[in-house]
Parts: sequence; C-alpha cells; structure tokens
Amino acid sequence: MSSLAITPMPEVVRRLEDVEQIELTPWQDVVHATDTYMVLRSACERWSKRVALRLLLDGSACAPTRDVRYSELLEGIHRTANALHRLGVTPGVPVAILLPNLIEGHLALWGAEAAGIASPINPMLESSYVARICEETGAKVVIALG
Repeated sequence: MSSLAITPMPEVVRRLEDVEQIELTPWQDVVHATDTYMVLRSACERWSKRVALRLLLDGSACAPTRDVRYSELLEGIHRTANALHRLGVTPGVPVAILLPNLIEGHLALWGAEAAGIASPINPMLESSYVARICEETGAKVVIALG
C-alpha cells in the first residue's frame, strides 16, 4: 500500500493572511486523492498515533471521552468494509446507515464508502420514510442500532 502524496501546508497559522493563502490553494493541489478512502488512509498512515475521533460520552464540559486513534480508525474502516463485502456489498451497491453520531457511525459510513455506496439516513425519521429511502436507493444492507 503506497502513501498518498500530500503537499505540506504551513505548520503554524499566525495571521489572517496565512488563512487566506491556505484558502486560495485548491484542495486538489494539497491532497492528491481520488476518493475519501484514500484521504483517510493517508491521514491514518501519517498520524497513526494521533487522536482521529473524540466522542464526548455526555453533555457536560468535563465529560469523559472515547478516543479513537488514526490507526484504530483505519482498522475499523477495514473491518466494516470487509464485513460488508462478505454480505455481498461491492462497488455500486448501496448500504443504508441508520446510526446516530457515534464512532461506529463513522466506521459504517467510511466502511460502506470503501466497499460500496454509503447511504446515510436520519435515524429519527418515521419507519415508512426510512423504508421508502431504502427502496429508492436499492440498499442491499441496512446498518442500524440493535
């Protein structure tokens, strides 16, 4: 697996002009990727020990957190994509995702994108709407809580 080339950006942004210069640069000149998976894989290779996702476990300012490092993120994406592939998901096959904003929701989203087509659906919708969306998209797999 080869690394994705990423053009270095300034290490420190100190002034408004620094931000403006960054914003003038097209993202394609900085990240040379063809899809989300390649961007995530590159980040995971570069910063494997850093925290990629941090979930607050309740709404308080000093809430405990659940942290996922970039290396763990990539492993979770691979596990999810492999599980979906075993269920028959291939490129072009939609996967409906009915999950709240949890770490597992991110793994489902990016794993589904790696294996097929991710089709996130608001889990708060009435079941008849969810069913209609699944039917319209042709989802072959549904990922949901419980």
